[in-house]
Amino acid sequence: MAPFVVTVALAVNVSGPERLVLAGMCALAAFVTLLCDPKHRASLAGILWSVAAVGVVMQLRLTSRVWPVAADDQFGASVLRMTFLLGGAIAVLAVTAVITRVARDRRFDPPPTLLLGVALFALVLRLLPAVAGGGLSAGTLAFPGVGSVQVGELTRFVLVLCVAFAMHAFMTRADLLPARRGALIGTMLTAAVYVGVVGLLDAGPALLSAAGMLIVWWLTTHQGNPLPRLVLPVAVAATGVLAIGAGLLVSEPLREQALSKFGEIEERFGNILSDDPQLLLGRVALAEGGAIGAGPGSSSLASQVPEANSDMIAASIGADLGALPLAGLVIGAVWVSIVLIDGVARRRGPLEAAAVALCFIGAVQVLWPTLAAMGFAPLTGISAGMLAPTGTTLMMTAATVGVGLGATGVEEAPAAPRALSSVLWAATAATVAGALVAALMPWNVSGFDAMRQRGQIVSVDGAVLATTTWSSTQGSDTIEPEREYRNGPLYGEVTGREWGAFGHSRLEESAAGTLTCGGAAPWWAFAERLLHPVPCRPADVVVTIHSDIQEAAANALQGRRGAAVVLDAANGDTIAMYSTGVTDPSGWKPQDKDGQSFLAGQAEIAPGSVLKPFVAAVGLVDGVGTDGSPRRQFTIDGESLSNSGDAVCNDVSLTGALSASCNTPFAKMATEIGAEPLAQGLTKYFGFDEGLTLDGLPVSGVYTGLTADVAGGALARTGIGQESVQASPLALAGGYALIVAALTGKDAAAPRLVAGTCDAGEFHPAPMAATATAQLPEPVASEVYDGMLGAIERVDGTLHTLDAVAVGLDAEVAGKSGTAEVPTTTSSTGLAHWTALLVNKRYVVVTLVLDEDPADNPAKVVAGELLPAVAGLESGQAGCFA
Repeated sequence: MAPFVVTVALAVNVSGPERLVLAGMCALAAFVTLLCDPKHRASLAGILWSVAAVGVVMQLRLTSRVWPVAADDQFGASVLRMTFLLGGAIAVLAVTAVITRVARDRRFDPPPTLLLGVALFALVLRLLPAVAGGGLSAGTLAFPGVGSVQVGELTRFVLVLCVAFAMHAFMTRADLLPARRGALIGTMLTAAVYVGVVGLLDAGPALLSAAGMLIVWWLTTHQGNPLPRLVLPVAVAATGVLAIGAGLLVSEPLREQALSKFGEIEERFGNILSDDPQLLLGRVALAEGGAIGAGPGSSSLASQVPEANSDMIAASIGADLGALPLAGLVIGAVWVSIVLIDGVARRRGPLEAAAVALCFIGAVQVLWPTLAAMGFAPLTGISAGMLAPTGTTLMMTAATVGVGLGATGVEEAPAAPRALSSVLWAATAATVAGALVAALMPWNVSGFDAMRQRGQIVSVDGAVLATTTWSSTQGSDTIEPEREYRNGPLYGEVTGREWGAFGHSRLEESAAGTLTCGGAAPWWAFAERLLHPVPCRPADVVVTIHSDIQEAAANALQGRRGAAVVLDAANGDTIAMYSTGVTDPSGWKPQDKDGQSFLAGQAEIAPGSVLKPFVAAVGLVDGVGTDGSPRRQFTIDGESLSNSGDAVCNDVSLTGALSASCNTPFAKMATEIGAEPLAQGLTKYFGFDEGLTLDGLPVSGVYTGLTADVAGGALARTGIGQESVQASPLALAGGYALIVAALTGKDAAAPRLVAGTCDAGEFHPAPMAATATAQLPEPVASEVYDGMLGAIERVDGTLHTLDAVAVGLDAEVAGKSGTAEVPTTTSSTGLAHWTALLVNKRYVVVTLVLDEDPADNPAKVVAGELLPAVAGLESGQAGCFA
C-alpha cells in the first residue's frame, strides 16, 4: 500500500527518476518499519510513511515553490536533501528499534552518573544556540557540512529517556548508594532546570517536555511503589520554578525575553478570536482548499502561510488537499502513536515509560499545530511531526517510532496508556471538526491578494514589465518569491509595486484580482464548487503600453524634467505614459506607496494654451466665435490680457488664432460664453471637472476651477489655460482623443491601460472603455482641427518647425503648443511648457517639460523627437507571448 500511495502522492509534484527515488525510499522505510515489529499491525508502516510522503510532497512544494524555477533549484538539492533525510530516518528508526529491543530484553540499567552527564550535556546543548549568538529564543545550531540542527527536538528526546531511567531506578531500587541516588536526583533536577529555562525561551517545547516527564512519573508510580508519589514531582517542579526565578534575577536579557514570551502567549490566546493576520491567513488558506482540495500546487496561498514548513504546515496542506484529506492525515499520524502506546507491555520498565511519553508527545506535535493553524489553539512554534519532515523533526519522529516499536510487547495494555489514547482520540475528533469548520467558514479574505502567486505584467508587444523570480538567501534552503521590475524606472508609473503582505500600489494593486485569480476556471468548476472554492489561478495582465514608444518617450525626455503620454484615439489605448524622475519600484517603501512624482498621470499643472482647442470647441457649439477680437490686448473690468510677448495677432479667425496661439481671441471667447456654460460644455464634451480613471490607477483629470462667480479677468485667464485650471498630460491627451473621435466619426473611448488577460496561452481582450461624454459635432471638431493643422503647416504656426518632420514621415500632424505660468515650487523657472500633437487623425501625443526657459518651447522639441516613433507605429492585435 505504501509504495502505491507514495507514488501517487509524489506523481503530481515530482517528475522523472526523482519521483521513483523518493517513492522507493518511502517504501523502503515502510518495509523496515514492518521488519522491526512483524507481529504488530502491518498497516502501521503503510500509514506512517504515507503521511510522511505527503509531508515530503509539501516540503518540496514549499522549498521549490513548484512554480517554474531553474531545474537545479527545483529537482536538484531539494530532492537530494529529502532523499538523504528519508535514508537517515530509515537508519535512525531501525537502529533505535534494535537498541531499544536489546536494552529492554537485557534490562539495561545505565549508571546514574552517565544519566546525569547526558542530562547536563542536553541542557548545555539546548543553550548553545543562545551562546553562539542565535539569540535567547534560538532553537537551532549550525554544524559545518551538516546544516542546522533543531537541538530542542534532540535534547527533549534525550532528556525524556534520561528521566525515565533515573525515575525508574529511584522509585524501584532502595539499595542505591547515596552518590548514585544523588546522581539520579541530579538528573531529574537537571531536567527540571531544562524545562524551566526552555519555558522562558519557547513555551510550546517546554510544555511538551514537561508533559513527557509527567507521563514518565505517572507510569512509573503506577507500579505501586510505597514511596510518596508527590514528593518527587513537587521537588522537581520547585527546582524548575527556582531555575526560572534565578534566571530572571541574574539576567536582564532573559527577563526581557521572558516578558516578551509571556506577552506573546497572551497575545496568541487573545488572537484566536481576532483577525490576527497570521492566523487569518491560515484559515483563508484552508478555506481555499475546501473539503477536498485540487492537489499539490493548486493553492496560491499555501506557500505564503507564515512558517508553512513547520508549525503552520496543516494550513498549507489543507489549502492544497482540502480539510478531509488533512483530517485523514492527522488521524493516521495520531493512530500510529496510539497503536504504539497501546502496544507497550503491562510491565512498566523505563523504556516502556519513555516510549509512551515520546509517542504521546509525537501525537501532540501533530494535533496542536493543526488546531493552531485553524485558529483554535495558540501557536507555539511546534513542528508538526511527520507532516513537516524537516531534518531534525523527521529524525526524532523516526527515533520515537523506533523506541515505540522496540518497547512494544504482546500483553494487554493497562489503563494508563488507554487513558492517554482516549485523550488523543478526543483531540483528534476536535481537530477533524475544526478542519471542516475552517474549510467551510466564509472567512474575510480581503487584503490577501498581495500574498498570492502573481502573474506577469506584459506590454502589448511582449516586453515583461513585472514578473516573479525565485531566489534563496545564503544559507537557506527555502526559495522565496521576489517581484522583479524589469527596467523599473521606465515603467514604474504603470506597474507600481507589490510588497507581499505589506500591500501593493498602482497596477499591482488595481489589477491584483486578475494577476492572482484571473485564470479562467475549468469547465468542471461547477462540480468542484460543491466541495471547495475553485482555487485561484494567476493570469498575466497585458497592458496597452508599447515598449518601443515608451522607450522613445524616455529618450526624448532624457536630461529634462517632464512627462509624455501617447494615446490611441481609436480605442483609448495608453501607448506610452512616462515621467522622468520615477525610480525603480524595487526600492519603493510601503509607507510612501505613491511618493513618486508621477507627472504623466497625476500632475496638476496649468495647461496654458493647450486648453484653447477645448474652449474653441465649446464656443463653436454655443455659437461664439473669435471674429472681432482685439489683436493686441483684451481688457475687461479694468484688467488687461495680452498675447505672448505682447505680439499682435494678425489673424483673429479661429484657425488663425489657434495656429498662432493668440491669447486675446480666447480670452474674449471665454467671457462671452460665460463661466457656467463654459464649464458645462467642457464637462459635457470632454469630461473635465469630473475626474479621470485609468483601470484603477490614481490619475488626475482636467479641473477648470470654474464656478458661477468666476468672471472678468479670471474668466479670461481661464480661457487661455491659466487662473485655476489644472491638468495632467494624460487627461489632456484623453480630451484630444475625443476631438479625434468626433473628427473621424468613431465611438469615443476613454483612456485605458489594460488590453486584456493572458491565461494559459489564451488571450482574453478587455472591452473598450466607453466615455460618458457627448460626442462633439463633426463640423466643430473639423474647424478646431484645421486650426491645429495650421499650427504645423502655416509659417506663423507655433509648431511650424515640426512641419518638415511631418512631411519627411509622410504623416498628417496637427498640434497645439502652450506655455503656462506656474509657481516656482512646480517649476524652478515659473513656467510649464506643453505640446499636443494629433498624428494621422489617430494618435495623440502630449508632452510636458518643467524647469526650463521659454526660448524655444522644449516640450515641442520632445514631441518632435517622439513623432517619428509614433508616426511609424503599426497597430497590431494584442495577444499572448511565449
